[in-house]
Order: sequence, then structure tokens, then C-alpha cells
Amino acid sequence: MADRHLAMLRRLQEMGMALAEAVHKSGVEAEEPEVKAQAALAFSRVARTVRDAMALEAALAGAARDDARKVATSDWIGGTMRRTARCARRRRKVHTGVMHAALFADPTKTERHHHQKLLDQLRETLKNDEFEPVLDSRPIGDIVAVLCKRFGIPFDRELFAGQDWMIDDEESAFDAELRALAEEDDAEDDAADPEDDAADPEDDAAPEARPPP
Repeated sequence: MADRHLAMLRRLQEMGMALAEAVHKSGVEAEEPEVKAQAALAFSRVARTVRDAMALEAALAGAARDDARKVATSDWIGGTMRRTARCARRRRKVHTGVMHAALFADPTKTERHHHQKLLDQLRETLKNDEFEPVLDSRPIGDIVAVLCKRFGIPFDRELFAGQDWMIDDEESAFDAELRALAEEDDAEDDAADPEDDAADPEDDAAPEARPPP
């Protein structure tokens, strides 16, 4: 709608300028003072209308630019917040994966102080800004495998397959299982009660003809 209004204002300015030129010409060519005065008054009114249209066009154009800037800013902020939240979730998953691998490698060391050095190193690595692009682009399993190798922790990808922290998307293993069960239930319902039910032949049969009394 804004584009249509701007186009109409530009057209109004063109028409006003054409009228102003015609009035100006008639006033210049007139010889009677009264006619010149009337032309001057008409020219002043037309000129004011053109100036108002120009000012309104500038205001609408500025408002459109402001709206576009606000939308772009909002999109950028929203995208940044979503990316930050996603990296935070993935950072927690990586942290959980590395610690699970460390505990599995040595089940006897379950206290926090047994892994304090690893926790410090892992925290320092994950909070590094340079690590964020890796969190945003690489699969969780790959990141955990690289960090485990860096920290000297054995890591068997197949052993931890199916763990929530190994899933890259936001759907947990439990949610995926629920979704699969729901799909199975829907399939069973469709099989038990198909949409295209066959008509009962007895319903379509013609009534038995009987002789009149």
C-alpha cells in the first residue's frame, strides 16, 4: 500500500507542477492587473499543494525506510538469539558427551575432584569464542570425538549412539520414541478403520417385491 501511496503522491506533484506552469504562463501573459492578481493567488495555492505533496512523500518514504530497518534489525536480533541459544544447547551436549566418555573410560572415578582438571580444560575450550563456529556447524559426535582425542579419553561413537547428547537436532531420543509410537498407533487405526469403507451389499439391495393384497 505504501508504494501505491507514494506513486499517487508523485503523480499529484506532476499534475500540480503542470498546473502551476500553466497558471504562471497565463499570469505572465495577462495584461489586466486583476487577472495577474488572480493568477498569482492561484499559483500560490497550487505551489502550496505541490510542496505539501512533496513533504508527505518524503515522510512516507522515511517511514518505509524506518519500518524496513526495524524489520531487518528484528530479524538480525532474532537470528542472533536463536543461534546463541542453539550454541548453548549444543555446548551443554558436548560437555555431557565428553564427561560421559571420561566416566565410562574409568568408572571408578566418579567424584568431581577426579575430573577437575578435565572440567577446567573443557570449560575453557567450550567458552572460547573461536569454538562457536564449530559448535554451530559440526555434528555433536564429531566434536566430542575430537575433544576426547585432545584430552586423551577413549571414545567409541557406536557405544554412545542413541544418547540424547549425540542427537544433533532438538528432538530428544525420548521424543523420537514417542513420535514413532504415535505414528504406529495412527497406522493401526487406519488399518482397522479405512476411510474407503466398502458399502454393505444388503443396504444397496432392492426391496423384495410383494403382490398387492
